[in-house]
Amino acid sequence: MSVKIPDLKEMFLTGMHFGHKKERSHPRSKDYVFGLRDGVNVIDLGKTQDMLKSVLEFITREVSQGKVFLFVGTKKQIKDVVKEAAEKCDMPYATHRWLGGTLTNFETIKNGIRSLESTEAKLADPDADMTKKEKTLLDKDLQKLKETYQGIRNMKKLPDVMFIVDVVKEGSAVSEAKKKQIPVVGVCDTDADPRLVDWVIPANDDAKNSVDMIMKLVVEAVQEGKSANRRSADSGNNTKKSVVKEEQVLSELDSVEEIKEEDDKEEK
Repeated sequence: MSVKIPDLKEMFLTGMHFGHKKERSHPRSKDYVFGLRDGVNVIDLGKTQDMLKSVLEFITREVSQGKVFLFVGTKKQIKDVVKEAAEKCDMPYATHRWLGGTLTNFETIKNGIRSLESTEAKLADPDADMTKKEKTLLDKDLQKLKETYQGIRNMKKLPDVMFIVDVVKEGSAVSEAKKKQIPVVGVCDTDADPRLVDWVIPANDDAKNSVDMIMKLVVEAVQEGKSANRRSADSGNNTKKSVVKEEQVLSELDSVEEIKEEDDKEEK
């Protein structure tokens, strides 16, 4: 993996080390806590570095195999950061709100996506017989549908992996992922139980700069994985072409052999 992990100072400047007050922190988060300062738990950025490296390697490996990640982060201060990262990766996302049943009742969710597409088609139809009021109401419906489904409209099947920022706030998403046995990568602040996720990034999940740094690294890891996937596909295509060419050459040689045998018979 070629993604460069930030040094401790760079991570420190984003506020990635700030956890929650001791009384609000989860007992299981102590493994990632460096110490206590003014009643606030301080995250051990050395451990964050190590775990971030492992997570990014995992992401690159999974994406290189064609796996799809669903990005989730609905907190006001970080949702735009998560959405931008997902769009750069060309991956689905949920940043407006987590829609209950997105994973556990996916068929119903697909009906909502079809409704979005149908409404868009109606509004785009120049021959549609609608009054100005009807068009205005339909346009309002479209905006609501886009808020809910836009990020997952191209998700044709359940994601292979979830990437969740703040596993406490997005508890419903984590729960659904567990029910469907979908691995979860989670940015976990000190108020979170790290046992809820499969891949932990211990970090401040409230500060925009902290989340922004993490998401930029994730984008790099995804892009590296996609490049590896394309190289693998090209290599496979070239192998197929070589096999076909070899078969053609063998076929031609067989034809030449047959012609020679016929010529030999005629001479005799």
